[in-house]
Amino acid sequence: MKKAGKSGKKPSAVAVKRKIEAVRRDCCTQTDLTKQEDLELITADEPPPKYWRVLAEKRLKMIEELVTENEKLQDKVEYLENENRLLENMLEDAKDLAEYISALPEDPDESGIERG
Repeated sequence: MKKAGKSGKKPSAVAVKRKIEAVRRDCCTQTDLTKQEDLELITADEPPPKYWRVLAEKRLKMIEELVTENEKLQDKVEYLENENRLLENMLEDAKDLAEYISALPEDPDESGIERG
């Protein structure tokens, strides 16, 4: 028998289905909740406390994984920024060298140095 909601009406089949889908979507499996808790979840106005605890634990684990990934990405960004600065310095050196070479006379005789 279904428990009456706040308004005194039984929850509709659609509402029950949505609650079940929400639970499954939020990563709770059959091993996380007992059959009694599953029944309470779909018939009660609010999910049981264990549902929220399991959900919080799973979300905490996801957050920890995201923090770890974020730290790796920050390290990679720092490495790439350093590499970019190094390459920019090398580019400036190459431009200076190209400018120096282009200023050299093309004909050895124009250098003013007599060869013997």
